Amino acid sequence: MTHFDYYEAEHIDGLQELVEAELRALGVTLLPVVRAEGVPFVGGSGKRNRPAPNLVTDMRLRALRLPTAVYATLFFDIPRPKALLGHAHWQRLLAGITAVREAWPKNQFQTFRLSAAGQDTAVFQRFKTELARDSGLRLDEDEAQLFIRVRRTAKSEKRGWEVLIRLTPMPLATRPWRVVNYPGALNGPLCAALHELVGYHPTDRVLNLMCGSGSLLAERPHPAQTTHMLGLDISGEALDAARHNLVHLAPHLSGGLLQADARRLPLPDGSFDCLLADVPWGQLIGDTAVHDQLYPAVLAEAARVCAPHGRFGLITQDSQRLERHLKQQAAWQLTKRLKINQGRVRPTIFVLRKRSA
Repeated sequence: MTHFDYYEAEHIDGLQELVEAELRALGVTLLPVVRAEGVPFVGGSGKRNRPAPNLVTDMRLRALRLPTAVYATLFFDIPRPKALLGHAHWQRLLAGITAVREAWPKNQFQTFRLSAAGQDTAVFQRFKTELARDSGLRLDEDEAQLFIRVRRTAKSEKRGWEVLIRLTPMPLATRPWRVVNYPGALNGPLCAALHELVGYHPTDRVLNLMCGSGSLLAERPHPAQTTHMLGLDISGEALDAARHNLVHLAPHLSGGLLQADARRLPLPDGSFDCLLADVPWGQLIGDTAVHDQLYPAVLAEAARVCAPHGRFGLITQDSQRLERHLKQQAAWQLTKRLKINQGRVRPTIFVLRKRSA
């Protein structure tokens, strides 16, 4: 049996604490190693110098909502990656790959790709060639089921190299419910993070303003158990995409969609407990000047249809504009704020609570 040294949950910058909480809920042990892009963990007692229990077949890791991917990691006490091609190290690497493949139905993994600093060097070109030969997998530099990362260990650890093997054929961030890709749609982990921050109650009456293709609705915890959930968007094209995405997830939700303007809601006062919105910030819809009229109008209408002490979770990259308008109104109290870094896109999640009258 292959023993991996530890596992790592890759995450979007800003979601580390939420990812750690989700992992702790599984009963795994987090390791005291600081990594910018991932949370390392093991099963059992958490002793790093002992073989970690094999979690490759643990179905709970495949159902994690907040990480973008989970990897099994092999440590090699070697000075350079060329040594990975030595017989003993190579056989251990192949055994690790086999363990991941055997945890899935036959032929689930047919292609592979590699990510490493200097991956175009002669050493890594040889690595790819020999891996294709010995594993029977086909190299695919664009999309592949088996994804392998090679990196140096962190400076605070014993010097060497690590090989990370993704446990799933697709990243966890690639959600099976997304059958229609819509421009500007939020990814699954960001939607899940908003839900974690805004809170979940089975009896919530949920309204998703400007729902787009339904990402926030789809990522609602236990959507099939939520009987009162409405998505609203001004775009008929977006709502068509939402119907296709939601019908595969919870058929009753695909009918809970309404074409309407979030600034003038055709809904009664106090009719929802939890509101959600991916607020436009000029990337796809409108421009920032238009949002000076949009943001206060949406905040006011959301307050009108929200029940006393209800919650409102929003995400936007135009955080300064939203904060300015929040200071100019009295209906909402800001309770949480979380900044996210996705490279060129750096949105902020806001959680508001409706003030008492």
